[in-house]
Amino acid sequence: MQVRNPPRVYQLMVRIRKLTIFVTVPPTTTIASVKEEVLSALTSDINQNAGMTDTEVPIPKVETIEEFELSKPIRGKDRTASPSHYEMLESSTKLKDARMHGWEVLYIQLRSPSGDLLPVEATDPPIEDDEEMPVPPPPEAMESDVRKGKRKAED
Repeated sequence: MQVRNPPRVYQLMVRIRKLTIFVTVPPTTTIASVKEEVLSALTSDINQNAGMTDTEVPIPKVETIEEFELSKPIRGKDRTASPSHYEMLESSTKLKDARMHGWEVLYIQLRSPSGDLLPVEATDPPIEDDEEMPVPPPPEAMESDVRKGKRKAED
């Protein structure tokens, strides 16, 4: 079996509820640095809960990196099944030492006011699209008296 080289750049997808944050970092980056990037995204002006429906739960306000942890899903042999357990990643660990893949999905675990970790609240997007895209009708061929292209000269 061929041994894979480690990726030169990690494309991480960090999820909380229905929000996915994309982070691109080198393998020598620590989890603490990734947490700072995620905190920056969570506290940015773009992350307003505007446009949400009444049934959607807003993303909680996070002000420091101590208020959440990044977790990696633990999956069994069936890699397509939803994970039921998560492994918290230590802040001092580098990505290359954390047994991560190039396109890893991480989850945000919030801390309660007492400091306990809360369960992961994330919804993975569906693999198949429920709505079918309507196929536009083909453009009608326009008939004109003059046909373009090569033609014989008339006698």
